[in-house]
Amino acid sequence: RISAVAIVSEFVLIIGKLFITIASTTAGYYYLDANLASELNGLWCPLLLIILFAYVTAEMFNEVFGMAIWTILQCFVADEEMFSPSERFAEGDLAETVTKTQKAAK
Repeated sequence: RISAVAIVSEFVLIIGKLFITIASTTAGYYYLDANLASELNGLWCPLLLIILFAYVTAEMFNEVFGMAIWTILQCFVADEEMFSPSERFAEGDLAETVTKTQKAAK
C-alpha cells in the first residue's frame, strides 16, 4: 500500500512541477510580449530565466508538499501497526484514500 501511494504522490509532484513551470513561462511570455517586446532584443534569455526560477520555485514548493505527504503516510502506517481498528486515529477519508490508491495500483 505504501508503494502505491508513493508512486501516485511522485506522479502528482512531477505534474505539479511541470504545470507551475509551463504556466509561469506562458504568463511571462505574454507579459513580455505585450509590455516589453519593443525594448528587448529577444525573448529567449528572459524566458529561460523565467523557466529556471519557476522550476526552482516549483521544486521547493513540491519538496515541502512531498514531505507532508510522506509524514502523513508514515503516521498512518504507524497508527495501523500500533493500534487495533477500533482505536485508530486515522479513520474515514484517509483510510479510504489509501485503500482506493492500493486498489487502483493493482
